[in-house]
Amino acid sequence: MIKVYIEKFLELAKQYPVVDVRSPSEFKKGHIPKAISLPLFDDIERTKVGTVYKQQGQEKAIFLGLDFVGKKLPLFYKSAKKILKEKGCTTLLIHCWRGGMRSASMANFLTGLGIKTIILSKGYKAYRYYVRQLIAQPYRLIILGGKTGSAKTDILLELKKTQQVIDLEGLANHKGSAFGSAVKDNIRSNDSQPTTETFENNLAFEISKLDLNKIIWVENESRLIGRIHLPLPFLEKMKVANYVKIEIPISMRISYLAKNYGVLPIGFLKASAKKIEKRLGGDRLKLFNSHLDNDQVEQAVAVILDYYDRSYEYACDKRTQNKKFDLKLNTINSSKNSRDILEYVKKKTLTFNKKLLT
Repeated sequence: MIKVYIEKFLELAKQYPVVDVRSPSEFKKGHIPKAISLPLFDDIERTKVGTVYKQQGQEKAIFLGLDFVGKKLPLFYKSAKKILKEKGCTTLLIHCWRGGMRSASMANFLTGLGIKTIILSKGYKAYRYYVRQLIAQPYRLIILGGKTGSAKTDILLELKKTQQVIDLEGLANHKGSAFGSAVKDNIRSNDSQPTTETFENNLAFEISKLDLNKIIWVENESRLIGRIHLPLPFLEKMKVANYVKIEIPISMRISYLAKNYGVLPIGFLKASAKKIEKRLGGDRLKLFNSHLDNDQVEQAVAVILDYYDRSYEYACDKRTQNKKFDLKLNTINSSKNSRDILEYVKKKTLTFNKKLLT
């Protein structure tokens, strides 16, 4: 059994599978990207072991844990062999919360059966510290902003072909608005968003893959994306980043939104608009619903867009620390717009260093 620190553990994770032996609820709250859950205890068992530890001491807790684990040993072995076969390797990386008894117990058992194991020293707790440090380190962002319906996400996906991009909404599995749980022609379930902890882990994973000496593009976001809280160090970098604000004709934005949201169930659209009734206003909400009932999707979009445009301008005005650049575009075509944006940015040599762009 070998123990390694987090940097070495993550380097090895590029070759070998990571097995998380914490309880299912711990795993669900947050885990190392691509880790496989193989819990030593389920949530109820973990609670019982913890209670016995506090009330009766370590020895009693260990014996109770052994009782829970004993009947699962064949399953652990079969699961480990299956993971190794699927990944085509002979080594498992194992961790628990602190790198203590749970990971050591699993590693010792599997090692005794001929499976090579490596443990993460100080466990998932060390990984979370690593994540916070990674997000907080120096790097430069360019923010792509624009009013609702400007196809900013589509533009970023085009930019990603040649530039460094972090898709925050993709990581959050949410589009950021009251209608943000919609994706293409489907509705995401209420629990489809990751936890904030998992989001941070995935964000750190994306950052780790980038060249931090070059610019990173992100979409303009507020503190919240659905239920996800953006980490404060990342927000602080967004506050001082160069801000490219694109402007696309409203008629094009309305058509784009109608095409993308008009295929969704009317009930979902009405329920989403209801979430912002206080800010939208009762009369506007009634007008929005009336247009939907009469299959007037573009008219309905125009009602909502008026609210979002006003909200966007208010939020944009508050970005006093950002160096802002306005760029008018005359198409909704994301491929052309991405090229025009990049050409525009490269010309701003006084503010943007060309060497920072890939």
